[in-house]
Amino acid sequence: MTTAKLRALDAPTQSPIEGGRTGLSKEALKQAFLDNLFCMQGKFPALATRRDYYLALAYVVRDRLLQRWISTAAAYTKQGSRTVAYLSAKFLMGPHLGNNLINLGIYEWVKQAIAELGLDIEDLLQQEEEPGLGNGGGSSNSTFSCPVRCRTCCASCKGRSCHSNVSMRNSPCS
Repeated sequence: MTTAKLRALDAPTQSPIEGGRTGLSKEALKQAFLDNLFCMQGKFPALATRRDYYLALAYVVRDRLLQRWISTAAAYTKQGSRTVAYLSAKFLMGPHLGNNLINLGIYEWVKQAIAELGLDIEDLLQQEEEPGLGNGGGSSNSTFSCPVRCRTCCASCKGRSCHSNVSMRNSPCS
């Protein structure tokens, strides 16, 4: 890929406030919710369950978080900055969807958009599972999604050993 094409991919071309997939207006959020219900969950309102509605809302939040994350990563890349990340699975993190709605500054807009569709935001937020309880073994046995090869990694693996093994049978995650 040429340098010009790579630069074109460096930053998002649309502001999240303008609309589109990551718009922040009430109407944009409502449309994104319905689009996710149909396109991601394969449901329309007459057949959707509370879980389907919850997941559609989670995808609305994910898209907006990803837009901000990509903008930040592009800015850091453009400046030549380095990023250091640390993941600790030694505490129970709790539910995130409601916090992310607040942190994005869209809680009230989403609440209104959801209400216009005849749904209750609190009912949807109650659908979120407690992520820290995983397999019931406490924080040392919490599970988290692993983006590399296996479906989940145990905390003792820390994402290293299961990815260095040719055979997943030797992994503590299998």
